[in-house]
Amino acid sequence: MGNFFRRLATLTVTASLAVSSMLQTGALEINTVKSGEYSVDAALNCYVNAMGGVEFGNPLLTGAKITVAENGRKEMTLSFTKSSVTIYSVTCDTFIDIAPPNPNEDRGVKSGVLGYYDKNGAIQNAEYTLSDDTAPNPRDEQVHYVDTMTFPLDEIKDVYSLTMYINSNVMGVQFCEENSKATQTTYTSRLTVDWNSLREYDGSSAGVKKSDTEFDTLPPSAAATEAATAANETVAEKIVEKDGLNIHYADGSEPIQSNNEALNTSYYAHLNMPVLIIVICVSAAILIAGIILLLSTKFEIKKRNDK
Repeated sequence: MGNFFRRLATLTVTASLAVSSMLQTGALEINTVKSGEYSVDAALNCYVNAMGGVEFGNPLLTGAKITVAENGRKEMTLSFTKSSVTIYSVTCDTFIDIAPPNPNEDRGVKSGVLGYYDKNGAIQNAEYTLSDDTAPNPRDEQVHYVDTMTFPLDEIKDVYSLTMYINSNVMGVQFCEENSKATQTTYTSRLTVDWNSLREYDGSSAGVKKSDTEFDTLPPSAAATEAATAANETVAEKIVEKDGLNIHYADGSEPIQSNNEALNTSYYAHLNMPVLIIVICVSAAILIAGIILLLSTKFEIKKRNDK
């Protein structure tokens, strides 16, 4: 029996080492490739679990490239674009901003910092280029957004932590790791790399791995779609009750009136069911009373005529 367990333990350890070796195959390849440029599939995950859950990262990333120098030094260059997400039926035009208006350090990292976490967990600034194109920020100012981001690979791993400010025409937020200086909730920015996809760079846009990458959160855009659907259902069902009426406003919600100004808002109204029943009963009573009065009047007239 003892020999059986020893053999089982040996087989388990051997299998574990084999699996570990297979998982590290991609990393061994990147550590042994010659100098040059390579494409690799990657996914940027910047998930906010507020507002019904929104994925901001994946739509922004368009490619990932690895540059290996003669001395073996490796750099990763990420290519970005401007994109958009839908939150509660509102479309936000998103982009990476290095100089947002009114920067603060509410999340422990100054708004606009673009960087990466090194192997010691410290933030290091990344090199970047800005786009020729522009996108509107919350002030409706046209901003040249981050076009590429380059940082050294001090170690080869599957997931890298980044920090960046994702802005939009509505609002923005600094993504970073949890830290002791944060006074508000932090949201992480993670780059997942599929080293098995490493290939020579052919000058075209590098790969972006989206559908095959699994995260602990909802998949990109699904949460936003779900939130927008729920919001639309809520709007469609919202009825304002006032003075015995069910008032249906054109946009699904009651407008706010200020300074006693007249509201120019389309709506239609229905009587509440209890009020409707009361109105019917009162109308029926009046009708019956009228018929009785009419009949009694005719009866009195006929009686006088008979005399």
